[in-house]
Amino acid sequence: MSVCLLAFATLGVLPGANPLRGEAAAADQPSPIAARFGVNQPHIKLSDPATMERVFSEMAAAGIGWARIDFAWPDLEPTRGKWEFAGADLAVANARSHGIKLLGILGCAPTWASGGFWFTFPPTDMAAWRNYVSTVCSRYRGVVPAWEIWNEENIHQFWLPWPDANVYVALAAQAAPAIRAADPAAKVVMGGVAGLDPNYLDACFKAGVLEHVDAVAYHPYAETMSWGNYTPQEPGARYIVSWLRNQIKQYTAKPVEIWITELGWSTSTPSPPGVDQATQGIYMMRTFINYADLGIDRVISYNFWDEMNNPQDIGYNYGVLSNDFSRKQSFNYFKVFQETFGRAVNARTGAAAFSCSSPGSLEAHSFDLPDGSLLMGVWKADDLDDRLTITLNSASYSEPVLLDAATGQRQAAAGVSRGPDGKVTIAGLGVGKRPVILEFAPVSVPRVISVAPPSGAVGAEATISGAGFGASRAASTVSFGATLATEYTAWSADQVKCRVPALQPGAVQLAVTTGGGTSNPTRFTVTTPGPTVGSIAPKAAVEGTTLNEVCLLGTGFGPGATVTLAGSGSTIAATSVNVASSTRITCSFSFQVGQARSYDVVVRNADGCQGTLPGGFTVSAAQCGAGGAPAVLVLGLAMGLVTMAGLCPARRKPRRPA
Repeated sequence: MSVCLLAFATLGVLPGANPLRGEAAAADQPSPIAARFGVNQPHIKLSDPATMERVFSEMAAAGIGWARIDFAWPDLEPTRGKWEFAGADLAVANARSHGIKLLGILGCAPTWASGGFWFTFPPTDMAAWRNYVSTVCSRYRGVVPAWEIWNEENIHQFWLPWPDANVYVALAAQAAPAIRAADPAAKVVMGGVAGLDPNYLDACFKAGVLEHVDAVAYHPYAETMSWGNYTPQEPGARYIVSWLRNQIKQYTAKPVEIWITELGWSTSTPSPPGVDQATQGIYMMRTFINYADLGIDRVISYNFWDEMNNPQDIGYNYGVLSNDFSRKQSFNYFKVFQETFGRAVNARTGAAAFSCSSPGSLEAHSFDLPDGSLLMGVWKADDLDDRLTITLNSASYSEPVLLDAATGQRQAAAGVSRGPDGKVTIAGLGVGKRPVILEFAPVSVPRVISVAPPSGAVGAEATISGAGFGASRAASTVSFGATLATEYTAWSADQVKCRVPALQPGAVQLAVTTGGGTSNPTRFTVTTPGPTVGSIAPKAAVEGTTLNEVCLLGTGFGPGATVTLAGSGSTIAATSVNVASSTRITCSFSFQVGQARSYDVVVRNADGCQGTLPGGFTVSAAQCGAGGAPAVLVLGLAMGLVTMAGLCPARRKPRRPA
């Protein structure tokens, strides 16, 4: 794709040492598989600061660990000796602050270094080329952990006057030592070739490129594997990986990684190859699972944000964010992949037996999770619906949880049985274009199926449903991220109730730990603190009367909040509740004979969090012989006094015209 189509922006010149140099690179993602997947955003250094921050923030929200961006020479040194690093520095700083590693693309040549030719001509001034590589890699030493030498050098769009493997290898041979001298820890990646191009790759291997690089890269867009077929073509993808590994072994005994630095599907309107948003997400997840099973060292999707919007051109709109930053469905699929398969530590073979009506197109991939659970992704490569039966080959797993591929929502799977040998079987499972994700916990390890509600403030009660929690709590715990719950209201083998511990608002991973191990993590969002009730006016009433405007003052009142009076087994619900603001509620109460007592005033927000004013309201018994009208009159006078005191401002009557 158009990685080197540059807008030659004028950026501020920052001479001298890079302030980022020498600082540690972002930490690896917690899971080996999650750490392998990333996105392209090649021209991000040309964006304004607000856009740059938003893009990297959204990457972090999707759980993305890598981003591929360009450090194109014509942008950084448009005039010999005059460096313009402002945009690149800001991009690197943003990536680092969001925990995202960078694969930097080195390439293109300014006209002054290529004999006056267009920027996709290779440089003719090799001393200047080495100086460019050394300057950039030294500046970002320890911060950018991998460098890719050029992009799609096998096609005319990026290498003029015509692609030449020998010329490219000579260029890489000059760049690689400069990279390693500048940053010995950095990986050196051969420029990703468009498609696979086996003849060009073989020519590069013969010319000795494997002596200079740590990884070989290619761009297996679906249309480059089989023109006119825009499905993931999983068997073909596996064949290519096998061919490439064998070919590398023909030329070197040293370990050489395989990186896929571009692939994707456009959501532009022409079809084919444009696909709808759901299909983009489905094909992306299937491709990621397939390559995770193959142990590919890096898979970087093209691209993340549609920085240009052209729905009529299939060369655009490959992103998981639209041009207006709205999230496409593929954003959620990417996030769910990272949160589920990203936890896996390795692929697993022979985990189960599978049967369906057309097994030739069945894709079934299994992985081991750190807690000993088995994770499985299953779909049909032909996109056709089928019915599937799965029987595990081990009796050491419990009944599965079904995960929604688009949302990550968990539920117990149907059609599950356990045979006399203890092995779990799932029969009649619907399978087709969209991946079916199943997770099997070890029999002894607890498993979380759902948390209700999925969010709540500190002190709110969370109900955790699942299996293997144990009949009583004993030393078992519920963790919200790194913080343990301290208040438990119920504990059984399949359900735990606890209150949210003191945490800052935001998303955390909830898990249950017992003597058998720690459950699968489940996302829980800690919301802002619940309501507090400071006062109520009026604060007293008489049986048999109605208060049509009661005012509560406090904090944290949310839309949909309810108001009740609770006391000694009696509860009175307010009507006409109006949450005027986060600090003020108005409502009405009707009082019946027999409700005379002291009441707590309770405000409960829609998320279940509540605030209480203990003993804040009193209902008195009606006096003998006194009818309802005098009591209402007394209460009306009381409300007038309260209004005058400023506790609950009354509506002002419109002034009569003069």
